[in-house]
Amino acid sequence: LPYDYYKSKTTGDMISRINDIVYIKNIINKIILTIFLDMFILILSMIILIKINIKIFILLIIVIILYLLILKIFRIIYKRLIDINLINNSKINTFLTESIGNFETIKDLNIESIMYKKFNTLYTNSEIDNEKLQNTYNMEMLLKDIINLITILFINYIGVNLVISNKITIGNLVFFNSL
Repeated sequence: LPYDYYKSKTTGDMISRINDIVYIKNIINKIILTIFLDMFILILSMIILIKINIKIFILLIIVIILYLLILKIFRIIYKRLIDINLINNSKINTFLTESIGNFETIKDLNIESIMYKKFNTLYTNSEIDNEKLQNTYNMEMLLKDIINLITILFINYIGVNLVISNKITIGNLVFFNSL
């Protein structure tokens, strides 16, 4: 990188960016692996489910659309909250790096309590924002679980009615639920 980059960035900011790169690399690797495995399983499952019963399959397609909608909405929220957390971590890293590098000046000026309060404020704000991120994640999981439970109820309701009317067998319903 050019000299101006290093000159204009604080040490804590550069350390934070390096940590971010490693974090992003790990996430991308997990996502790519998950996508390929999940797509194979999804396509195979869809073919089997269509052959069992189209009505229940359509219900599942509606649920998948709901899931995708939830993911889209929460992705926007996550992006904002993650950006805030990255900025907070950068501020903390910068503060700690500069404080450690200037500890003699801090001691000579007898401003340890001021520096401690400043660090405590930065850390508290970071923890509050981390909690917001965690609460958002919990809300997303709650919505997904509610949709999942309602879907299971509808599948079983429709499936039992189809079994009673001899359109599918109990084995097909059990198989459908297992997928």
